[in-house]
Amino acid sequence: MTRRTIQEFACDLIRNDSTMSTERILALVRDEFPGCNTGPNSIAWYRSGLRTGRLGSPSGAAPRRADGSGAGHRPRQGADPDPGWPDFGQIDEQDELAVAGLAARYVCFLHPDVVRDVV
Repeated sequence: MTRRTIQEFACDLIRNDSTMSTERILALVRDEFPGCNTGPNSIAWYRSGLRTGRLGSPSGAAPRRADGSGAGHRPRQGADPDPGWPDFGQIDEQDELAVAGLAARYVCFLHPDVVRDVV
């Protein structure tokens, strides 16, 4: 027999009565799992996950995409699906010296191996 998780228990409570207050859910979770560190933010996260579909399955696991890949991450609308590496172009010598001048004062905090690899 598999043991039920706090997430599964809280999500079941939210599914059964979506109007139940966070404080009431938290009290029931703490009664069921004495000594747990679950707080109001966790309950809010579970509510949000159920609302957005991130926690939609009965087991509490994130749903998979329609194409079967990955968990329920949905890209932003209008976002480039493969943005690749941005093209920053080259900076001129004056900007390079300005950046070096800013970074030089912090080099003393770096490990000598890091400094040797960068220089």
